[in-house]
Amino acid sequence: MDNKIFKGFQKMSHENEMRSILLIRGVKGILEEKKAESLLKKTFQKKKHIELKAWK
Repeated sequence: MDNKIFKGFQKMSHENEMRSILLIRGVKGILEEKKAESLLKKTFQKKKHIELKAWK
């Protein structure tokens, strides 16, 4: 994954119009990477175990 997009996204102010464009490009890149993964990698990939905890 290309972290340059997200680093630039974090540095921008909330009012900047390019912020939303960078976010969309980053999400599209992640989805394309997931789509390109092989079937074997998808089947043997471990799923993250999430433990629920109470709010503090």
